[in-house]
Amino acid sequence: MGILDFFNKKENKDKYIKWLKKNAGERMDANRKELFKPDRCDFHLDRYDFASKYIKDGNKVLDVASGTGYGAFNMRKNNPTIDVIGVEIDEMAVEYANFIYGGG
Repeated sequence: MGILDFFNKKENKDKYIKWLKKNAGERMDANRKELFKPDRCDFHLDRYDFASKYIKDGNKVLDVASGTGYGAFNMRKNNPTIDVIGVEIDEMAVEYANFIYGGG
């Protein structure tokens, strides 16, 4: 089952949407502007876009407190030659990141 297949299954999608809404004060996915205020999402995404400008091809990047993984995903999307490792203490955020962004 692919990542999109997993997320599109109603029970899985409902689980993560409910979790994101419940924890919106501390956790978010800035790529999900339909769930969060667009200006808040843009603020978070802008920081990763800024950092991406300074990452050279082939670099290794450590994203500490990576949350739901949207930042690591976007840095890698901006520069596909880099390796990005996300580190997060919240188990549900890691589960979400792995399923949504393919961290394994």
